[in-house]
Amino acid sequence: MHPYFKTELKWAVVIGILTILWFVLERLTGFDGDFIEYHNIAGYLYLIPFITIYAFALLEIRTLRGGQMSYATGLKSAFRIAIYSIPLVILASYLKITLISPEFQSNIIEYMITTGADEEEVRTAYSTVPYLLISGAYALTGIIAGSIVMLFIKRQ
Repeated sequence: MHPYFKTELKWAVVIGILTILWFVLERLTGFDGDFIEYHNIAGYLYLIPFITIYAFALLEIRTLRGGQMSYATGLKSAFRIAIYSIPLVILASYLKITLISPEFQSNIIEYMITTGADEEEVRTAYSTVPYLLISGAYALTGIIAGSIVMLFIKRQ
């Protein structure tokens, strides 16, 4: 087992929890309903706590490594955290469309169609399985987050 597996897994779980909490916040603020036209903005705002989590994760791993970590080593940890978080983000997305905000899919589809998007494409993209797969792919943006964080915290 990789020596930092538990730490990386812990931070992947934190990302999963953050994602669920973010979806609840989107619901409470109306970004899934009344203010659906601003839903993308809410998604961009999610990057702030998301990148912050990667910073804390990589700082903890650097500490566990005696205060030293190369860019490549940190990037490998960020990659593993991203991979471990995929099923958790997919689960969070499933909870969003079934429990937290079950009207989200119909709201976003309706909104996208009113903006001129092709109805068939929108319905396909926001149907359950593609939506969940795309959500899982978004977890991979953690690799980018980690690469940015490592620019600032690497120590060789």
